[in-house]
Amino acid sequence: MKTLCREVRRRFESYANVSLSSPPQGLLHLAHAGTPGRTVDAIALYLSVNLWQRQELSQTASIIDRLKLILAMMDADRKAA
Repeated sequence: MKTLCREVRRRFESYANVSLSSPPQGLLHLAHAGTPGRTVDAIALYLSVNLWQRQELSQTASIIDRLKLILAMMDADRKAA
C-alpha cells in the first residue's frame, strides 16, 4: 500500500505540475497528509472530476481501491485535457 500511495503522490505532482517537497501554499496540507486516506482526500480536492466521481471516491471503503481509483481519475482527466 505504501508503494501505491507514493505512486499516487508522484503522479499528482506530475499532474499538478508542482513539487510536493515544497508545494504552493494551497497544497501544504497535502505535503503533511499522514495517511493514504488523507492523501486521497487532499488530492481529490484538486481534480477536475464531477460530483458522481467524487461521491464514488468517498464511498469506496478499501483504501487500496481508493488509491487505484484516484490514479484512474488523474489519467482520465489528463487524457480529456
